[in-house]
Amino acid sequence: MTDVETAVPNAAGNAAAALEKAVQELCPGCGLCCDGVLFASVGIANHEPVGCLRARGIPLEPQPGGGWSFIQPCPAYGGNCSIYADRPARCREFHCGLVIRRAGGEITLEAARAEIRETRRQASQVTVLLERLGGSDARQPLSRRCRGRMEPVAGQSDAEVELRAELMLAVHALVFRLGRAFYPETSGPSDGCDGARKATASTPESALDATR
Repeated sequence: MTDVETAVPNAAGNAAAALEKAVQELCPGCGLCCDGVLFASVGIANHEPVGCLRARGIPLEPQPGGGWSFIQPCPAYGGNCSIYADRPARCREFHCGLVIRRAGGEITLEAARAEIRETRRQASQVTVLLERLGGSDARQPLSRRCRGRMEPVAGQSDAEVELRAELMLAVHALVFRLGRAFYPETSGPSDGCDGARKATASTPESALDATR
């Protein structure tokens, strides 16, 4: 085997190891791709063990084009994943932009964790505003909770108008941060990330409505 032939698998192995290290460093303290902030739903392929997922408490819905999905927040997530060993393929394969940058040495561990903390703070701010406007169903993804609460309502008070304006600004800020730091630049329309980034300008709540 030539030096070049040896270098290729070594490089691939090093990249995989760096990616796994970044996952272990960042994901346990994050959960944004599981709790309904980064994505509204997760797609499940036909070949996956649907019965096993249902038995573990994952409520699956059939999709018109085939396959299945379930909405987020994921019922298996409560600060950590209770089905980690049996998690869907999309969950195994997805790596957010922050993890990819960390694996590539583009961001320090301290800066990456600070990004997560600030994003979670912004998501909490959106949640608080939603609760003040009556959108308090925590079983729904953040996008669905925002939808309808950002539209003007006839007869609303000045205080409600102000709250809705504050919510819109908070959602814009959150979506901007998610698009900059978490949606992978290499994502295509099939996983919803590209559509999420493109939606930020006009309909910020739809940017949170992506499918992983």
